[in-house]
Amino acid sequence: MVGSRIHFHKFIPSKNVTYEPTGSPNFHDTFPSPDPEETTYPKQPPRGLGQRLTGTNSYDNIVHICSGQFDRCSPEETAACEEHLEPTLKSGLQFFWDNRDKSGAIGLRFLRTANGGECDTKETLCAGFFRNSSNLERWSKRHASHLAILNGALRHAKTFRNIEMPSELHPLISQSVNDLHSLLHTLGPQDLQVLLLFDFYAVWPEGLAVLLGHGYRPTAEALCYAIEADCVPGVKLILACDTFLLDTRVLEIAGQLWNRNPDIQKLIVEAFISRRRRLQALAETQLPVTMQAELNLRPGMLLNRKAAKACELLKICSIDVTGLEALQEECVYRTPLMNLDLRNMVWDAGFCDVDEPNEYGVNALRSCSTRWEDLTVQLERAEWLVSRGADLYSYYYGSPTTHEIAERMAVPMVAGHHGELSAMSGQCVQLLHLILLDDCRDGCDCVCCAGGCFAFRIMLQDLFEWVQHATYRIEWYGPPLSAIFDTIDETLITEKKDEFYDLLAPRVIRFLTFCELGLTHTCDHYKQKMTRGRIHDIQEEEASLIAQLNTVVDELLADYTSSSLTLHQFLKDDWRDRMEEILSEMPNNREAAELRLLGVHIKSSDPGVKWSDLLEGPRTYYTPRWLFLSWHYEAGMCYTVPRVCMCKIEPPEIEKG
Repeated sequence: MVGSRIHFHKFIPSKNVTYEPTGSPNFHDTFPSPDPEETTYPKQPPRGLGQRLTGTNSYDNIVHICSGQFDRCSPEETAACEEHLEPTLKSGLQFFWDNRDKSGAIGLRFLRTANGGECDTKETLCAGFFRNSSNLERWSKRHASHLAILNGALRHAKTFRNIEMPSELHPLISQSVNDLHSLLHTLGPQDLQVLLLFDFYAVWPEGLAVLLGHGYRPTAEALCYAIEADCVPGVKLILACDTFLLDTRVLEIAGQLWNRNPDIQKLIVEAFISRRRRLQALAETQLPVTMQAELNLRPGMLLNRKAAKACELLKICSIDVTGLEALQEECVYRTPLMNLDLRNMVWDAGFCDVDEPNEYGVNALRSCSTRWEDLTVQLERAEWLVSRGADLYSYYYGSPTTHEIAERMAVPMVAGHHGELSAMSGQCVQLLHLILLDDCRDGCDCVCCAGGCFAFRIMLQDLFEWVQHATYRIEWYGPPLSAIFDTIDETLITEKKDEFYDLLAPRVIRFLTFCELGLTHTCDHYKQKMTRGRIHDIQEEEASLIAQLNTVVDELLADYTSSSLTLHQFLKDDWRDRMEEILSEMPNNREAAELRLLGVHIKSSDPGVKWSDLLEGPRTYYTPRWLFLSWHYEAGMCYTVPRVCMCKIEPPEIEKG
């Protein structure tokens, strides 16, 4: 894998070609795949020999693969390579060159090492440049030309390298039904389930049908193989098999990023719905009324989380539920992998209870997304559920759902996972503002938020902890706190900004000032419990600081109300200056330690990372922990920073920690 910062200087002399890469390569395939619409090919092909080309790789990344045959091979292997393997390879790669827009091929060449023009050598090389690795993987899984190349390579390797290949794969490679029948005669019924290699047969419908006829029970992995290979007949065979467990996991599989075939997605969802309808029909006709009451059956609504309970009750009544079983009590909407199209299909089929909680009281709204997804994706899923009846204010362990959603939004609000905010629907923007301004409180007893924590405070605290402890590189869009306000600004019309921030300002200013003064959090979240006695002791010990907090917050709010600054600008200028003034009057760590020796306990002015460090401005700002965990390259020099180092930097110079 070649990083996007690599520059190439290509010189085409009269006899051979040389490449001189400059820059620092990165061989980890961690780059995002480029948008095919934005990927272009050179408009001016090289004119010919003697031309010098200098340029920069315009792709997000490229994949360069070489495979060769060398003159150290025996004459027999050389002949086999040139007569059999090479023609197969050329034929297979022709698909790449004929379909460059789909395959991602940038360049394909067969090269032969020249020997001063005297005679051809027996060294050949196939060199390929590709847009990304995902196109290669898709071709290798789905196109018959790759199977031809694989067959040829395996035959060649087995002849000249004496490799051992599992006998269970021989029929699959040769695509021979007769070979498969011969293999099955040597195996017992249990072998079909124990040998996981049979899952690979999902990409070969004829062979899969033979296996199913011999009692093979397909697995979820087999379904994934068929989907990856875009093998619709294989998918149909698996879904039609009564021994295949069609539970909510298949909905997750249908929504996977690599499953882009809408026909396959529709097949999976329709099969799931069909089985659930059959299960519901059995429950409605075979169970006594007392048992039906346990399932809360309602007209026009399919069994959701209680499908597993229905199976259990039907078994008690000796009703056969083969092929209809649901093993876990899960709501179909809990998985974050289902896109909106799949959710609409499931909703239209009759899964209308989007707010059904699990045994722990957690509803789908709390688990419909992850913190690493784009902000737009998170809001679209949440808005979809809310618009269909999900309760935005249901409580779990004393915390409303709005807090859970706000916590998940912290990272994408900062890390560049915004998606296209300008294209976000009005309903999603409205939901975002509703969550940010939500004043629904939890049961916390902490001076940082009088009356309990609110959603925006939960977001800020999660962001602060993440910035402190992140051990990997992410894409930054500026100091984190400023980045949050920039994101909010993108979704607000000018006429509404003052009104929005005036509602947010009192809570935000109090929370940030509390943190900056170094007071102790006594929040009572389910993640961190604190006894009432301990809370009382802390607040009594810090009574003077709490009084100072109240006074300072009142002064700051009065200044903000009378100023014409936005909340963001006020925090960067007035609030930060006021905090520095207060902290400069407090003893530092060394002075506080000396006072403690005298029996005086007082807060120091060195609380570590401060919120003021996370705002824009010509100041030192905090750099996340991952920056100090590995080798760094700068100006041609390589250096390391100790893993225990946690310090601030003033770009571009790094202070020695």
